[in-house]
Amino acid sequence: MRKPSTPILALMLLLLLGIGGMQTTFANSQESVETIGSVRIEGLKRTKESVIRSLIDIEPGDILNEDTIAEIESTLQKSGIFASVTVAALRDMVTGTNDLVIVIEEKWTLIPIPFFSTDGSDFNGGLFLLESNLFGYNKFLMTAVFGGTDGINGLLIYSDPSIANSLWSGSIVGGFGTSDEKTMKPDGTLIRSFTTNYQNISLGIGYDLTPTTTLKGRIKYRQWVVEGFEAGLDTVAITDNWYVEPSLELAYDNTRLSDVLLVGTTASLSGRYVTLENGWEMSTEISWSYPVVKDHRLRLLASGGWGTMPAIAEFSTSDRDGYRTLPYQATTADKWGSASIAYDLPIFKTSWGTGVISHYWEAGMYDTETIEAQPFLGPGGSFRIYLKKVAIPAMGIDISYNMIDPSWVFSLTVGMRM
Repeated sequence: MRKPSTPILALMLLLLLGIGGMQTTFANSQESVETIGSVRIEGLKRTKESVIRSLIDIEPGDILNEDTIAEIESTLQKSGIFASVTVAALRDMVTGTNDLVIVIEEKWTLIPIPFFSTDGSDFNGGLFLLESNLFGYNKFLMTAVFGGTDGINGLLIYSDPSIANSLWSGSIVGGFGTSDEKTMKPDGTLIRSFTTNYQNISLGIGYDLTPTTTLKGRIKYRQWVVEGFEAGLDTVAITDNWYVEPSLELAYDNTRLSDVLLVGTTASLSGRYVTLENGWEMSTEISWSYPVVKDHRLRLLASGGWGTMPAIAEFSTSDRDGYRTLPYQATTADKWGSASIAYDLPIFKTSWGTGVISHYWEAGMYDTETIEAQPFLGPGGSFRIYLKKVAIPAMGIDISYNMIDPSWVFSLTVGMRM
Protein backbone atom coordinates (compact mmCIF):
# COMPACT_ATOMS: atom_id res chain seq x y z
CA MET A 1 0.00 0.00 0.00
CA ARG A 2 1.38 3.35 -1.02
CA LYS A 3 1.65 5.97 1.77
CA PRO A 4 0.63 9.60 1.15
CA SER A 5 3.56 11.84 0.48
CA THR A 6 4.55 14.56 2.95
CA PRO A 7 3.31 17.45 0.71
CA ILE A 8 -0.14 15.82 0.41
CA LEU A 9 -0.40 15.36 4.18
CA ALA A 10 0.55 19.00 4.71
CA LEU A 11 -2.10 20.14 2.22
CA MET A 12 -4.80 18.04 3.92
CA LEU A 13 -3.81 19.51 7.31
CA LEU A 14 -4.07 23.07 5.98
CA LEU A 15 -7.53 22.36 4.53
CA LEU A 16 -8.75 20.95 7.85
CA LEU A 17 -7.40 23.95 9.74
CA GLY A 18 -9.01 26.32 7.25
CA ILE A 19 -12.42 24.66 7.51
CA GLY A 20 -12.17 24.68 11.29
CA GLY A 21 -11.26 28.35 11.28
CA MET A 22 -14.20 29.17 9.00
CA GLN A 23 -16.57 27.31 11.34
CA THR A 24 -15.17 29.15 14.36
CA THR A 25 -15.50 32.54 12.62
CA PHE A 26 -19.08 31.73 11.56
CA ALA A 27 -19.98 30.64 15.08
CA ASN A 28 -18.47 33.79 16.56
CA SER A 29 -20.32 36.00 14.06
CA GLN A 30 -23.58 34.28 14.99
CA GLU A 31 -22.92 34.85 18.67
CA SER A 32 -22.09 38.54 18.09
CA VAL A 33 -25.38 39.29 16.30
CA GLU A 34 -27.92 40.84 18.68
CA THR A 35 -31.55 40.07 17.92
CA ILE A 36 -34.82 41.48 19.19
CA GLY A 37 -37.03 39.31 21.35
CA SER A 38 -40.30 40.91 22.37
CA VAL A 39 -41.43 44.52 21.90
CA ARG A 40 -43.39 45.92 24.85
CA ILE A 41 -45.12 49.31 24.76
CA GLU A 42 -46.01 51.17 27.96
CA GLY A 43 -47.71 54.45 28.81
CA LEU A 44 -50.43 54.41 26.16
CA LYS A 45 -53.71 55.99 27.23
CA ARG A 46 -55.45 56.81 23.95
CA THR A 47 -53.13 55.75 21.15
CA LYS A 48 -53.73 52.29 19.74
CA GLU A 49 -50.77 49.92 20.03
CA SER A 50 -51.12 49.04 16.34
CA VAL A 51 -50.21 52.65 15.49
CA ILE A 52 -46.88 52.36 17.33
CA ARG A 53 -46.03 49.02 15.73
CA SER A 54 -46.87 50.36 12.28
CA LEU A 55 -44.62 53.40 12.76
CA ILE A 56 -41.54 51.55 14.00
CA ASP A 57 -41.89 48.43 11.77
CA ILE A 58 -39.92 46.24 14.20
CA GLU A 59 -40.64 42.53 14.68
CA PRO A 60 -39.27 39.87 17.06
CA GLY A 61 -36.25 38.26 15.45
CA ASP A 62 -35.04 41.44 13.74
CA ILE A 63 -31.40 42.39 14.21
CA LEU A 64 -30.73 44.97 16.93
CA ASN A 65 -28.24 47.46 15.50
CA GLU A 66 -26.46 50.17 17.45
CA ASP A 67 -28.75 52.77 15.85
CA THR A 68 -32.04 50.88 16.29
CA ILE A 69 -33.05 52.51 19.58
CA ALA A 70 -32.24 56.04 18.39
CA GLU A 71 -34.15 55.44 15.13
CA ILE A 72 -37.24 54.22 17.00
CA GLU A 73 -37.22 57.24 19.31
CA SER A 74 -36.75 59.68 16.41
CA THR A 75 -39.48 58.05 14.29
CA LEU A 76 -42.04 58.18 17.08
CA GLN A 77 -41.13 61.76 18.04
CA LYS A 78 -41.42 62.89 14.39
CA SER A 79 -44.97 61.53 14.25
CA GLY A 80 -45.95 64.59 16.29
CA ILE A 81 -48.31 62.87 18.71
CA PHE A 82 -45.94 62.05 21.58
CA ALA A 83 -44.48 64.40 24.17
CA SER A 84 -41.65 62.01 25.03
CA VAL A 85 -40.38 58.61 23.92
CA THR A 86 -37.87 56.40 25.76
CA VAL A 87 -36.66 53.04 24.45
CA ALA A 88 -34.62 50.51 26.44
CA ALA A 89 -33.20 47.10 25.50
CA LEU A 90 -33.34 44.45 28.26
CA ARG A 91 -31.21 41.33 27.86
CA ASP A 92 -33.10 38.02 28.24
CA MET A 93 -30.52 35.64 29.72
CA VAL A 94 -32.63 32.58 28.84
CA THR A 95 -33.24 33.23 25.14
CA GLY A 96 -30.17 35.42 24.55
CA THR A 97 -32.32 38.05 22.82
CA ASN A 98 -33.02 41.68 23.70
CA ASP A 99 -36.52 42.71 24.73
CA LEU A 100 -37.40 46.28 23.74
CA VAL A 101 -39.44 48.39 26.15
CA ILE A 102 -40.95 51.57 24.65
CA VAL A 103 -42.27 54.08 27.19
CA ILE A 104 -44.59 56.71 25.71
CA GLU A 105 -45.96 60.01 27.00
CA GLU A 106 -48.77 61.22 24.77
CA LYS A 107 -49.42 64.82 23.74
CA TRP A 108 -52.46 66.75 24.85
CA THR A 109 -55.16 66.48 22.20
CA LEU A 110 -58.48 68.10 21.36
CA ILE A 111 -57.50 71.49 22.72
CA PRO A 112 -58.57 75.01 21.72
CA ILE A 113 -55.74 77.24 20.50
CA PRO A 114 -56.41 80.99 20.34
CA PHE A 115 -54.14 82.93 18.02
CA PHE A 116 -53.34 86.44 16.94
CA SER A 117 -51.03 87.67 14.19
CA THR A 118 -50.12 91.06 12.80
CA ASP A 119 -47.59 92.73 10.54
CA GLY A 120 -48.09 96.13 12.16
CA SER A 121 -50.95 97.28 9.94
CA ASP A 122 -53.20 94.26 9.34
CA PHE A 123 -54.26 91.75 11.98
CA ASN A 124 -55.85 88.35 12.17
CA GLY A 125 -57.17 86.36 15.13
CA GLY A 126 -59.45 83.50 16.04
CA LEU A 127 -59.71 80.03 17.49
CA PHE A 128 -58.36 76.70 16.30
CA LEU A 129 -59.64 73.37 17.61
CA LEU A 130 -56.88 70.81 17.20
CA GLU A 131 -57.00 67.03 17.53
CA SER A 132 -53.62 65.54 16.64
CA ASN A 133 -54.48 61.92 17.51
CA LEU A 134 -58.10 61.39 16.53
CA PHE A 135 -59.63 58.37 18.31
CA GLY A 136 -56.07 57.22 19.10
CA TYR A 137 -55.36 56.29 15.47
CA ASN A 138 -52.79 59.03 14.63
CA LYS A 139 -55.25 60.98 12.47
CA PHE A 140 -55.10 64.77 12.42
CA LEU A 141 -58.19 66.98 12.55
CA MET A 142 -58.29 70.75 12.78
CA THR A 143 -61.14 73.21 12.54
CA ALA A 144 -60.79 76.96 12.75
CA VAL A 145 -62.76 80.17 12.66
CA PHE A 146 -60.76 83.38 12.42
CA GLY A 147 -61.12 86.93 11.23
CA GLY A 148 -59.68 90.41 11.20
CA THR A 149 -58.98 93.01 8.58
CA ASP A 150 -59.42 90.28 5.94
CA GLY A 151 -62.93 89.32 7.13
CA ILE A 152 -64.31 86.08 8.56
CA ASN A 153 -62.89 82.73 7.48
CA GLY A 154 -63.35 79.04 8.25
CA LEU A 155 -61.00 76.10 7.77
CA LEU A 156 -61.16 72.31 8.06
CA ILE A 157 -58.20 69.94 7.70
CA TYR A 158 -58.21 66.16 8.03
CA SER A 159 -55.02 64.17 7.49
CA ASP A 160 -54.30 60.45 7.72
CA PRO A 161 -50.53 59.74 7.53
CA SER A 162 -51.07 55.99 7.21
CA ILE A 163 -54.41 54.78 5.88
CA ALA A 164 -55.25 51.50 7.66
CA ASN A 165 -51.58 51.34 8.80
CA SER A 166 -50.46 51.08 5.17
CA LEU A 167 -47.97 52.99 3.01
CA TRP A 168 -50.81 55.20 1.72
CA SER A 169 -51.68 58.60 3.19
CA GLY A 170 -54.54 60.99 2.53
CA SER A 171 -55.94 64.40 3.40
CA ILE A 172 -58.96 66.65 2.94
CA VAL A 173 -58.76 70.44 3.19
CA GLY A 174 -61.67 72.86 2.91
CA GLY A 175 -62.07 76.56 3.50
CA PHE A 176 -64.37 79.53 3.00
CA GLY A 177 -64.55 83.20 3.87
CA THR A 178 -63.64 86.72 2.87
CA SER A 179 -60.09 87.62 2.04
CA ASP A 180 -58.33 90.89 1.27
CA GLU A 181 -55.52 90.18 -1.19
CA LYS A 182 -52.83 92.80 -1.65
CA THR A 183 -49.60 92.42 -3.61
CA MET A 184 -46.78 94.93 -3.85
CA LYS A 185 -43.15 95.32 -4.85
CA PRO A 186 -40.44 95.34 -2.17
CA ASP A 187 -40.30 99.15 -2.42
CA GLY A 188 -44.01 99.34 -1.51
CA THR A 189 -45.38 100.03 -4.99
CA LEU A 190 -48.89 98.57 -5.29
CA ILE A 191 -49.38 95.87 -7.92
CA ARG A 192 -53.03 95.05 -7.21
CA SER A 193 -55.52 94.87 -4.35
CA PHE A 194 -58.85 93.06 -4.27
CA THR A 195 -61.37 91.43 -1.93
CA THR A 196 -62.94 88.04 -2.57
CA ASN A 197 -65.56 85.76 -1.08
CA TYR A 198 -64.08 82.32 -1.67
CA GLN A 199 -64.68 78.61 -1.19
CA ASN A 200 -62.18 75.83 -1.82
CA ILE A 201 -61.75 72.13 -1.22
CA SER A 202 -58.93 69.74 -2.00
CA LEU A 203 -58.28 66.01 -1.76
CA GLY A 204 -54.78 64.59 -1.44
CA ILE A 205 -53.25 61.14 -1.54
CA GLY A 206 -49.68 59.95 -1.06
CA TYR A 207 -47.63 56.77 -1.19
CA ASP A 208 -44.34 56.01 0.58
CA LEU A 209 -42.04 54.69 -2.14
CA THR A 210 -39.28 54.19 0.45
CA PRO A 211 -38.96 55.10 4.15
CA THR A 212 -37.60 58.49 3.05
CA THR A 213 -39.37 59.13 -0.28
CA THR A 214 -43.05 59.92 -0.82
CA LEU A 215 -45.07 60.59 -3.97
CA LYS A 216 -48.04 62.90 -3.38
CA GLY A 217 -50.94 63.97 -5.57
CA ARG A 218 -53.69 66.51 -4.94
CA ILE A 219 -56.76 67.86 -6.72
CA LYS A 220 -58.19 71.22 -5.67
CA TYR A 221 -61.31 73.17 -6.58
CA ARG A 222 -61.53 76.91 -5.89
CA GLN A 223 -64.17 79.51 -6.69
CA TRP A 224 -64.50 83.17 -5.76
CA VAL A 225 -66.58 86.32 -6.13
CA VAL A 226 -64.69 89.61 -6.35
CA GLU A 227 -66.15 92.43 -4.24
CA GLY A 228 -63.63 95.10 -5.16
CA PHE A 229 -60.49 95.59 -7.24
CA GLU A 230 -57.90 98.36 -7.01
CA ALA A 231 -55.45 98.61 -9.88
CA GLY A 232 -51.78 99.32 -9.36
CA LEU A 233 -49.09 98.27 -11.80
CA ASP A 234 -51.52 95.55 -12.87
CA THR A 235 -54.55 97.18 -14.50
CA VAL A 236 -56.28 93.95 -15.58
CA ALA A 237 -59.14 93.43 -13.12
CA ILE A 238 -59.68 90.03 -11.50
CA THR A 239 -63.25 88.83 -12.08
CA ASP A 240 -65.53 86.16 -10.59
CA ASN A 241 -64.34 82.73 -11.65
CA TRP A 242 -63.22 79.25 -10.61
CA TYR A 243 -60.57 76.67 -11.44
CA VAL A 244 -59.51 73.08 -10.85
CA GLU A 245 -55.90 72.50 -9.81
CA PRO A 246 -54.20 69.09 -9.98
CA SER A 247 -50.70 68.88 -8.50
CA LEU A 248 -47.97 66.29 -8.02
CA GLU A 249 -44.98 66.23 -5.67
CA LEU A 250 -42.02 63.93 -5.08
CA ALA A 251 -40.65 64.53 -1.57
CA TYR A 252 -37.52 63.24 0.16
CA ASP A 253 -37.11 63.46 3.93
CA ASN A 254 -34.08 62.00 5.67
CA THR A 255 -34.19 63.90 8.94
CA ARG A 256 -34.12 63.13 12.63
CA LEU A 257 -34.84 65.11 15.77
CA SER A 258 -32.04 66.75 17.70
CA ASP A 259 -33.91 67.89 20.78
CA VAL A 260 -36.73 69.95 19.19
CA LEU A 261 -34.99 70.72 15.87
CA LEU A 262 -34.93 68.52 12.79
CA VAL A 263 -31.53 67.83 11.25
CA GLY A 264 -30.71 66.10 7.99
CA THR A 265 -31.73 66.57 4.37
CA THR A 266 -35.06 67.27 2.70
CA ALA A 267 -35.78 67.84 -0.98
CA SER A 268 -38.84 68.14 -3.17
CA LEU A 269 -39.85 68.49 -6.81
CA SER A 270 -43.42 69.55 -7.53
CA GLY A 271 -45.66 70.71 -10.33
CA ARG A 272 -49.19 72.06 -10.60
CA TYR A 273 -51.67 73.06 -13.29
CA VAL A 274 -54.79 75.23 -13.14
CA THR A 275 -57.58 75.11 -15.69
CA LEU A 276 -57.95 78.90 -15.61
CA GLU A 277 -55.84 80.28 -18.50
CA ASN A 278 -54.01 76.92 -18.61
CA GLY A 279 -51.65 78.05 -15.85
CA TRP A 280 -48.72 75.81 -14.96
CA GLU A 281 -45.80 75.80 -12.55
CA MET A 282 -42.76 73.73 -11.56
CA SER A 283 -40.80 74.19 -8.34
CA THR A 284 -38.05 72.59 -6.31
CA GLU A 285 -36.52 72.96 -2.86
CA ILE A 286 -33.59 71.41 -1.01
CA SER A 287 -32.65 71.90 2.64
CA TRP A 288 -29.69 70.63 4.64
CA SER A 289 -29.47 70.97 8.42
CA TYR A 290 -26.49 69.98 10.52
CA PRO A 291 -26.36 69.62 14.32
CA VAL A 292 -23.56 71.51 16.01
CA VAL A 293 -22.65 72.03 19.68
CA LYS A 294 -25.37 71.55 22.34
CA ASP A 295 -28.35 71.11 20.00
CA HIS A 296 -27.49 74.15 17.89
CA ARG A 297 -28.35 73.82 14.20
CA LEU A 298 -26.87 75.15 10.95
CA ARG A 299 -29.29 75.31 8.01
CA LEU A 300 -28.75 75.78 4.28
CA LEU A 301 -31.77 76.23 2.02
CA ALA A 302 -32.20 76.73 -1.72
CA SER A 303 -35.49 76.89 -3.63
CA GLY A 304 -36.89 78.09 -6.91
CA GLY A 305 -39.65 77.75 -9.45
CA TRP A 306 -40.99 78.94 -12.74
CA GLY A 307 -44.24 78.94 -14.66
CA THR A 308 -47.10 81.01 -16.03
CA MET A 309 -50.07 81.41 -13.71
CA PRO A 310 -53.13 83.68 -13.61
CA ALA A 311 -52.62 86.41 -11.00
CA ILE A 312 -55.00 84.87 -8.46
CA ALA A 313 -53.11 81.55 -8.53
CA GLU A 314 -49.52 82.83 -8.46
CA PHE A 315 -47.10 81.29 -5.96
CA SER A 316 -46.93 83.17 -2.64
CA THR A 317 -43.24 83.77 -1.93
CA SER A 318 -43.36 85.87 1.23
CA ASP A 319 -43.69 84.63 4.84
CA ARG A 320 -41.52 81.56 4.26
CA ASP A 321 -37.89 80.67 4.83
CA GLY A 322 -35.67 82.17 2.15
CA TYR A 323 -38.11 85.00 1.35
CA ARG A 324 -38.70 86.73 4.69
CA THR A 325 -37.19 90.04 3.54
CA LEU A 326 -40.11 90.43 1.10
CA PRO A 327 -43.36 92.24 2.06
CA TYR A 328 -45.27 90.06 4.53
CA GLN A 329 -48.05 88.05 2.81
CA ALA A 330 -47.96 90.50 -0.11
CA THR A 331 -45.62 88.96 -2.69
CA THR A 332 -46.45 86.49 -5.47
CA ALA A 333 -44.33 85.27 -8.36
CA ASP A 334 -44.23 83.35 -11.64
CA LYS A 335 -40.48 82.85 -11.41
CA TRP A 336 -38.51 82.87 -8.16
CA GLY A 337 -35.35 81.61 -6.53
CA SER A 338 -33.46 82.11 -3.29
CA ALA A 339 -30.65 80.78 -1.13
CA SER A 340 -30.34 81.24 2.61
CA ILE A 341 -28.19 80.26 5.56
CA ALA A 342 -29.40 80.19 9.16
CA TYR A 343 -28.12 79.34 12.61
CA ASP A 344 -30.58 78.17 15.29
CA LEU A 345 -29.73 78.43 18.98
CA PRO A 346 -31.90 77.10 21.85
CA ILE A 347 -31.79 79.66 24.65
CA PHE A 348 -33.93 77.95 27.30
CA LYS A 349 -35.58 74.63 28.00
CA THR A 350 -38.46 73.97 30.38
CA SER A 351 -40.85 71.13 31.07
CA TRP A 352 -43.41 72.75 28.75
CA GLY A 353 -41.28 73.97 25.86
CA THR A 354 -38.03 75.18 24.33
CA GLY A 355 -37.18 78.67 23.13
CA VAL A 356 -35.06 79.02 19.99
CA ILE A 357 -33.56 82.13 18.40
CA SER A 358 -32.29 82.18 14.82
CA HIS A 359 -30.15 84.45 12.68
CA TYR A 360 -30.25 84.17 8.90
CA TRP A 361 -29.15 85.73 5.65
CA GLU A 362 -31.02 85.32 2.39
CA ALA A 363 -30.68 86.45 -1.22
CA GLY A 364 -32.83 85.88 -4.27
CA MET A 365 -34.91 87.24 -7.11
CA TYR A 366 -38.46 86.93 -8.43
CA ASP A 367 -40.68 88.33 -11.18
CA THR A 368 -44.10 88.06 -12.82
CA GLU A 369 -45.58 88.99 -16.18
CA THR A 370 -46.52 92.36 -14.66
CA ILE A 371 -43.24 93.38 -13.02
CA GLU A 372 -39.57 93.06 -13.92
CA ALA A 373 -37.10 90.97 -11.92
CA GLN A 374 -36.97 92.03 -8.26
CA PRO A 375 -33.75 91.15 -6.39
CA PHE A 376 -33.70 90.94 -2.59
CA LEU A 377 -30.93 90.52 -0.05
CA GLY A 378 -30.69 90.90 3.69
CA PRO A 379 -30.37 89.55 7.21
CA GLY A 380 -33.06 88.56 9.66
CA GLY A 381 -33.75 87.09 13.05
CA SER A 382 -36.53 85.06 14.62
CA PHE A 383 -37.70 83.67 17.94
CA ARG A 384 -39.74 80.48 18.35
CA ILE A 385 -41.18 78.55 21.26
CA TYR A 386 -41.67 74.83 20.59
CA LEU A 387 -44.34 73.42 22.90
CA LYS A 388 -43.71 69.87 24.04
CA LYS A 389 -47.41 69.17 24.54
CA VAL A 390 -48.57 70.58 21.19
CA ALA A 391 -47.31 69.57 17.74
CA ILE A 392 -46.74 73.10 16.40
CA PRO A 393 -44.75 76.19 17.36
CA ALA A 394 -47.00 78.34 19.53
CA MET A 395 -45.31 81.70 19.21
CA GLY A 396 -43.11 83.26 16.59
CA ILE A 397 -41.52 86.63 15.92
CA ASP A 398 -39.66 87.48 12.71
CA ILE A 399 -37.86 90.66 11.77
CA SER A 400 -35.76 91.09 8.63
CA TYR A 401 -34.24 93.85 6.53
CA ASN A 402 -34.16 94.12 2.73
CA MET A 403 -30.92 95.82 1.70
CA ILE A 404 -31.88 96.19 -1.99
CA ASP A 405 -35.09 98.14 -1.37
CA PRO A 406 -34.32 99.36 2.16
CA SER A 407 -37.21 98.28 4.36
CA TRP A 408 -37.93 96.35 7.54
CA VAL A 409 -40.34 93.40 7.48
CA PHE A 410 -41.91 92.45 10.81
CA SER A 411 -44.47 89.84 11.83
CA LEU A 412 -45.78 88.57 15.16
CA THR A 413 -47.77 85.44 15.84
CA VAL A 414 -49.14 84.29 19.19
CA GLY A 415 -50.92 80.95 19.34
CA MET A 416 -50.53 79.49 15.88
CA ARG A 417 -49.36 80.52 12.45
CA MET A 418 -51.06 79.30 9.28
